[in-house]
This record gives sequence, structure tokens and C-alpha cells, in this order.
Amino acid sequence: MKWKMLAEKAAVFAKNLLFPRRCLYCGRVLGFCEGCEHCARQLKQAQISAAFSSRLLELVDCPALSGLWTCWWYKGPVRQGIWRLKFGQKPQLAKEYGTQMAELVRTVFGDRMPDCVVEVPASRRSLARRGYNVPSLLRKQLAQTLEIPWQDDILVKERETDTQHRLPRAKRKENVLKAYAAVKKLPGKSVLLVDDIVTTGATMEACARALVAAGATQVYGLAFAAAQPPFLKQQNQPKE
Repeated sequence: MKWKMLAEKAAVFAKNLLFPRRCLYCGRVLGFCEGCEHCARQLKQAQISAAFSSRLLELVDCPALSGLWTCWWYKGPVRQGIWRLKFGQKPQLAKEYGTQMAELVRTVFGDRMPDCVVEVPASRRSLARRGYNVPSLLRKQLAQTLEIPWQDDILVKERETDTQHRLPRAKRKENVLKAYAAVKKLPGKSVLLVDDIVTTGATMEACARALVAAGATQVYGLAFAAAQPPFLKQQNQPKE
């Protein structure tokens, strides 16, 4: 037994030397450290408190959504991690981020999971440039972890739009108006709609409207991170 334990420790040691663990957010080599000292403090600041999480839907204009949740505020290491996932050709990060999202869904819904999971679709231009759709990767990991059926051919993006984050808030809803459509019916279904980032909620709302038009009775929004509202940038989150 002792030799077996030593062999296992030696295997872990060798693996860390040959394939060193890296921070999920900044990408720094962790080696044998449990976490990233560089990101630890900033990650605490990016956490969304349980008291505030249930109020996210109040901060966006999404009447078609029945609920909205997110794992983090889009700031610091979380912002850096999403940038690496989206623009740094690190699709493997979606596995870890999707697992975090799955844990949040389990906390929120318990045993009463939504009927299916759908991701915000990418445009042809985005797919051609990046080679993968980030919300699709997150959805796949989340659905597999929770064993929820997923539908990757329900929502389509019918027209190209300007990049949302480059537009002022007032223009974002207009930019995605009628840009998405559901090509299959979802009569009486509750749907979990997955995206990587939610800012004003314009994209979530456009997709949710399409799902409701297809027969969904409830659409819940889930994002890995949410842009922090301007008024919260100047103050701390409410204490629990």
C-alpha cells in the first residue's frame, strides 16, 4: 500500500513537471500550488453574492426571461479568462467554466431542472473567424454534467449584426432585433438559455422571445459572467 501511494505521488509529480497546471483565468503556471496567488484577491472581488444573484433580472431589460443567473462579474481575472477562451484559442477552458455554471444551476434549480438547454447561436462570421461557438462549448459541458437534454439546432441567427460590445447600450437592443429565430417548436417546455457574457441583456431577450414564440413556457438565462452595472462599480455589493 505504501509503495502504491508513493507511485501515485510520483505520477502526479511527473505530470506537473511535463504538463504544468495553469490558472483557469490568467494562464500562469501553478505548479504545485493549489490556486493562483495573482488572481485570488481579484476573484473574490468578482464574486456575485447570493443576496445579489437573485436580483440580476432587475438590472436588465429582459421581460421574456423568467430568471437570470451568472457565476461572476465580468472583471479582473474573469474578464481575462473569457478573453482567452474567446480570442486566445483556448476552447478547453469551456470545460472548467461550464462545470462552474452547472454547479450554479444545481444550486438554483435543485432536482427540478429545465427541460432542455439551448445556447445563443453564433453568426457565420464569428464561427469562421474563431472556429467554435463559445456558448455552445459551455452548453455542452453544462448539459453533460447535469445530464439535461440539449438542443443545438433550435435557435439560429438569421442575419449578421454588429458586434454588441462595440455599441453603446442604447443601440444594442436595436442591433439584435429579430436577428434570432427558433426553427423547431418547444411546446410547453422550460428552457435554459446559455451565453458567456450578459451586459444589457439585449441578446438574451432577443433569443428568449424567439424561444417563447416557438412555444416555450419559461426561458431562464444563464451566463458565465455579467457586466457590472455602473452604479455598482462605485460601491460594494450588498452584504448578505
